[in-house]
Amino acid sequence: MGGARSLHECGPETTMSYNRVRRLSRLAAAIGGACLLAHGAGAQPFAIDADFGEWGSVPVALTDPAGDALGLFDLTRVRAVAAETVVYLEFDATSVININNTPGANQEVRIQFELPGIGRTVEVRLGGTNLMTATNPAQTFTWNTSPLVVQPSFASDRFELRTDLAIAGASPGDLVRITFGGASASDATTTPIELTLGGDAPALHGGSADRAACTDFRLASLNTLNSGFQDQTPGILRLVDAVDADVYCLEEEYGGSAFAVANILNTLDPTGNGVPWNVHKNNDNVIASQSTLVPAASYDNSYAAAVVVLGSPERSVLVLAIHPKCCGHIGSSEDLRRIEQAGLMLQTIQEVRAAVPASPLYAYRDAPVVIAGDWNLVGSRTPLDMLTDPGLPGAQWLRLPKIGADDATTWRANSAGTAFPPGILDYVVYSADELVAHNRFVLDSRLLSPAELSGLGLQATDSVASDHQMLVADLAFASPADLAEPIGTLDFSDVVAFLVAFDAGAPEADLALPQGVFDFSDVLAYLQAFADACP
Repeated sequence: MGGARSLHECGPETTMSYNRVRRLSRLAAAIGGACLLAHGAGAQPFAIDADFGEWGSVPVALTDPAGDALGLFDLTRVRAVAAETVVYLEFDATSVININNTPGANQEVRIQFELPGIGRTVEVRLGGTNLMTATNPAQTFTWNTSPLVVQPSFASDRFELRTDLAIAGASPGDLVRITFGGASASDATTTPIELTLGGDAPALHGGSADRAACTDFRLASLNTLNSGFQDQTPGILRLVDAVDADVYCLEEEYGGSAFAVANILNTLDPTGNGVPWNVHKNNDNVIASQSTLVPAASYDNSYAAAVVVLGSPERSVLVLAIHPKCCGHIGSSEDLRRIEQAGLMLQTIQEVRAAVPASPLYAYRDAPVVIAGDWNLVGSRTPLDMLTDPGLPGAQWLRLPKIGADDATTWRANSAGTAFPPGILDYVVYSADELVAHNRFVLDSRLLSPAELSGLGLQATDSVASDHQMLVADLAFASPADLAEPIGTLDFSDVVAFLVAFDAGAPEADLALPQGVFDFSDVLAYLQAFADACP
C-alpha cells in the first residue's frame, strides 16, 4: 500500500472481504519493514481557536520595543492577514495576561482599523471598556452581534483575533491601516500595518455531524442555560435529539432530580431505540447514558463523575461533566477557586485509579477518562494544565472545530452588555493514550445549510436557546495493536513496539492465554488485532 491509513479517517467501505484484504496487505507491508507514513487533511489556513500553528509562515508585520508599556499588555510583534474583508491578527503580550478582563488603569488593548478610502475607523477595546466601534457615522457593535473573535479566553502571552470590516462598509480592494494605542491603552505603536483587503475568502470548516464509522461511543456536552433541558426548551430538546449521543454531559441543570432528567430523555428517545436512560446528577451537572453508570465521588458541586460501562470493564470510560466557578481573571478569587475545583476532580480520578477490590469501581480502575463541560476558563489556564498531561498522564485537550466557521468559539452572549467577547469556554479532555478521536465538532445551528438542518431535525435558531454551543466527539477504544504514537494510526512503529514488548515480557504483549507466558499465541493474537483494527 502507498501509506498507512489513519484511524481518524474511517469511512464507509465496499465489502468486509475488501476490508480484510486491505488490512492484511497493510500488515504484511509493516512486517516486511516498510516505513509507513500517516497522512491527513491539512489544517485550515486561519482558525481562531487558540492554536497558533498556521501563523508560522506569516512574516512579522510590525515590531514594537519591549518594556515601553504603561500596563500589563506589552506588545512586541504583530502578524496580519486579510481574506476578503476579514482581517486576522496574531500578536504577543510579553507576559501572561487576560486581555478581555484585566482590571486597573491603562490596561486596555486598543486596536484601530483605519479605512481611509471610505473615511471610517473601526476600533476594538479589550480589557476595560470592552467595545467595538466605528466612526463617521458613529456606530457601536455589541459582542453578541459583532464579528470579533479573540482567543484564547484564558490568560496567555499570545493571542489571535479576527474581525470582518464589512460591518463598517469595507470592501475588497480597500486599504486598511492597523495600529495599537489610544487613551487608557496599555501599549501603543506608531507606524501602522497596511493591508489591502481582498484575496481568497476565509476558509470555513466544512465538517459533518455524521457519526464516524469507527466510533465506539459518541459524547455530547451542552450548557443548557438555567435548566433549559428540564424546562424542555424546544431548541435544547432538538439539539439533544439531533446528535444521537451515547453519553450526554449537561451543565446548568439546576434543581430537579436525575429521575426527572431521565424521564425527559426516555420521552425524547434521542437514539430512537426505546432503551431507558440512566442519569447521574450532582448539583447542575448531569451524565446520562443508556449504558450502566457507576457513580464516583464528587467533592464539591462543580462536577459529576461516573463510569459509563459500554459493555465490559475493558470497554468503559470514566466521565466527568464539569461546571466550575465562573468569571474573574488570572489570580482572582474565582480563578483560585477553579484551580481548587480542578484539584478535587483530579482527586476523584486518582481515587478511581486506586480503587480497592471491595469497591464497585475496582473493575474500572484502568478506564480512560473524558472530562467535558463548561470550564469557565477565563482566568489562568491552570485547571486545563492540571487535567491534561503531565497533570493527568495521557490526557489531552481535544480541539473541536466549528462546522461552518473559521473559529472554535463555544460561547457567545445572547444579549448586549456583557464584558466578554465570544470565546472558548467549553472543552473536552480525553485519555489520548487509550482513546482515538474520530469526528468531533462544535454545533451552531445558525451556520448550517437548510439541507443540514433538515437532516438533523433542527431549526436555524435552535443554538440560540443557550449561550453555549454543543460539543460532540466520536471516540473509540484504541486497538490492542496500537502500541506506538500517534495513537489512532497503525503502522510499522506499532509492530516494532510489540516486538520490543514481547522481548521484554511486558504486559502489553501478553495478548493470549496462558497469561504470563510469551509464545507464538501472543504473536498470533497481535497479528489478529492488527488485521481487525478499524478500518
